[in-house]
Amino acid sequence: MNERAWQNDSTGEWLPTLASAYSVTNVQGREWNGEYARYDELTRALRASGSCEELRSNLRPFDPFDFVWAETMKECFKAPAYRPLYSNDRVSTYSSGFLSSAPVI
Repeated sequence: MNERAWQNDSTGEWLPTLASAYSVTNVQGREWNGEYARYDELTRALRASGSCEELRSNLRPFDPFDFVWAETMKECFKAPAYRPLYSNDRVSTYSSGFLSSAPVI
């Protein structure tokens, strides 16, 4: 979760590989399976969220997901729905509690 468009999002590109996970919001590669336009629209809406309520609504199409990588709107990821895992000045990560097959947002 950050404000960068997918083409400029090095975190979204590399984190799944480094974490041995996959990103449910990553549009790269979806042009080959016909899902590109849908996911591009969903990720644009997610990044344009102006409130926590809107963000949570825009996250629903990506359920279930296990972890959240948040560079913006960190205040929206509160317990008990999200458990903090790591935080610094730039990013906070959270467990969503689903823990299915390790997708990362």
